Amino acid sequence: MIVPVGQREKKLRGDAFENIVMDELEGIGCEIYKRFRGGESPEPLPDIYAVCDGRMKRIEAKLTQAWEKSDDRIRSGRFILSEDISPKECYAFGVDDQIEEVLTIDFVRKEDPDEYIRVHRKRPKYPIARMRDVRDASRCFPGVGTITRPREDLLAEVRRLAK
Repeated sequence: MIVPVGQREKKLRGDAFENIVMDELEGIGCEIYKRFRGGESPEPLPDIYAVCDGRMKRIEAKLTQAWEKSDDRIRSGRFILSEDISPKECYAFGVDDQIEEVLTIDFVRKEDPDEYIRVHRKRPKYPIARMRDVRDASRCFPGVGTITRPREDLLAEVRRLAK
């Protein structure tokens, strides 16, 4: 079932997703250096700084639902990108698929999403389909493809943070 998500839950889901991303980064041998939360700095900063294979990777984490209710129809979700482009190497795109009951994570190099922001300056909404079209040629970590986890991992982390 496709249910709209309120603003408080969106914030919790974003924080939960960042926690899952950090877990996945540690799982591929990265060390988390710093995590920034929205509003901590006047200039735009990526969410996660990690050291991977001896190199700093700045990563912006974005989560969306695979399907969204829009008026009386259901459409594919889109990632809400920041209008200001922060310095980063990668995006961690998460798709919460309510129908398939999975959470997928793709680490994608910044070039295509940042170009999308430049073209669509006002409230850029990056389509899931576009991310899927570029992801295989734009992997941020060689050998790390799409990561699939049970959707329950995200929901459990949201519940934990809500306490």
